[in-house]
Amino acid sequence: MAIISLINLKGGVGKTTCAVALAETLAGHFKRNILVIDLDPQTNATIALVGVARWEQANRAGQTIRQMFLDEFVPREQRSFTIANCFIPRASNVEECQPHLWVLPSSIDLIGMEALVELVRSASEYRVEPFEVLSQHLTPSVARAFDDILLDCPPSLNAITLNGLFLSDAFLIPVIPEPVSTLGIPQILSRVRGLRRAFGREVPALGILVNRFDNTSMKNGPHTQICAQIAETPGYPPLFATYLSERQKPVLALRYEIATRTLQEKYHEPGHSSARTLPTDEALRRIAGEVLERCAALPTA
Repeated sequence: MAIISLINLKGGVGKTTCAVALAETLAGHFKRNILVIDLDPQTNATIALVGVARWEQANRAGQTIRQMFLDEFVPREQRSFTIANCFIPRASNVEECQPHLWVLPSSIDLIGMEALVELVRSASEYRVEPFEVLSQHLTPSVARAFDDILLDCPPSLNAITLNGLFLSDAFLIPVIPEPVSTLGIPQILSRVRGLRRAFGREVPALGILVNRFDNTSMKNGPHTQICAQIAETPGYPPLFATYLSERQKPVLALRYEIATRTLQEKYHEPGHSSARTLPTDEALRRIAGEVLERCAALPTA
């Protein structure tokens, strides 16, 4: 089993889109039992996988990660959050994915709570660090029910994101091959390395996933050059061998109302001449397969 956080300091790079599409591919094609944990207050991954109605029901019932953090500020006997009761089953609008996909939902009411989460240690009767809250609930016995767990993190390295990183075996950085999207890579790597002492271990980078690659430009166009620069930069994690093209449609991952029976129905479109930008469904299968290979090669504790 692997626990992977998807992070980037820049919004708009398709992080949530990649998280949802990767989760669906692992569930639908590889038949792995997948839990998606939505740590992003924007709640896009949750709504993309279970729709507005099911999210609203969970939010009203206090069955989101917001309640998990709020419970740290009340005595243990008064807490209402039980993580196993908050997993929403049969996630995804793709029928073949639903038996293998669950979501731990976020809440838009989590917006603005980052500063409150930072105060967890002073409020907790057990002196829990702000980055340890999720791990207190998602214990090994709970996590064992899943083959893999993906965490969609906010576009920052605040205390909420650190909850995901602390729990993770590795992290993955989705980028679009444009300067603004890639400028934050050194900051991410440096900050995660700096967490080693607090975490008591290092969280390795699984790789950099290129999204929205413009395969219509010339062979040595800007996107190609930026990808080459990333690949050649010392200390950067390796690129995934397959790119997601700008002309492909993984953005459909976020359209819950468009139900399909199979992943191919949802994601397939004609291929392109570039070997790196395949039809979306095939590209996602290759990326998911490479994720599994890289996870299998991670050092064990």
